[in-house]
Amino acid sequence: MTSKTLEPGQVVTVKEYGPNDLTGRMPWRHLTGRVFRVYEHSAVIDVTDCKGLSARQKTIVNNRINVSFKNIAQASAYTKGVAHESSFNGRKGHVRYQASKELQQQRANRVRHFLDLGYLQADAAKLAKINLYTLHTIAQQFDLTPQPRLSVRWTHPNGITEYVDTLHGAEDRGLMRPGQRGHIVNENGTIDTGKWVRLKDGSFIPAPRVEGVAVG
Repeated sequence: MTSKTLEPGQVVTVKEYGPNDLTGRMPWRHLTGRVFRVYEHSAVIDVTDCKGLSARQKTIVNNRINVSFKNIAQASAYTKGVAHESSFNGRKGHVRYQASKELQQQRANRVRHFLDLGYLQADAAKLAKINLYTLHTIAQQFDLTPQPRLSVRWTHPNGITEYVDTLHGAEDRGLMRPGQRGHIVNENGTIDTGKWVRLKDGSFIPAPRVEGVAVG
């Protein structure tokens, strides 16, 4: 196995990891995981979905292990998320292959649904039950960009409402004095500071909350 034969996203079989300070005296053997990053002589393998490790073991290594190429026995090709049987040292196991593009699209659609409701990326992923590693993988591929956020709502004396991107922007326009926050009534009208989201239809809503914490 070399750096030229591995690419991020491939599923690999790891013959052995350790022993080291993390594993203790005995190495961890016969693991499966997905390539996260490739170096000159080793690769970082994401073992989040590895059934051969306990939750405690995954926590110890923060779900990733750096493995020498000599300990990587087999790498997948890119296929439609089917399971194949591999064998090494007389042992057999099921290797999970990269999820299909269709599955990734479904995940992206779930995240985008919450983005369109005004949530930020991490909170949208949480609500969609997508882990942050998967979010990082699909965010660029499917352009998962949150809706714009604004910090000041300005109600003119004539009742027209306008939103300003930042607090400093409102201060620069003379709508309020530097450092003022909250509900402000002055010669410019009514100024409120907070978080609002501009939705795709052009309307504005207060930034949604996750577990009672304001998003943004």
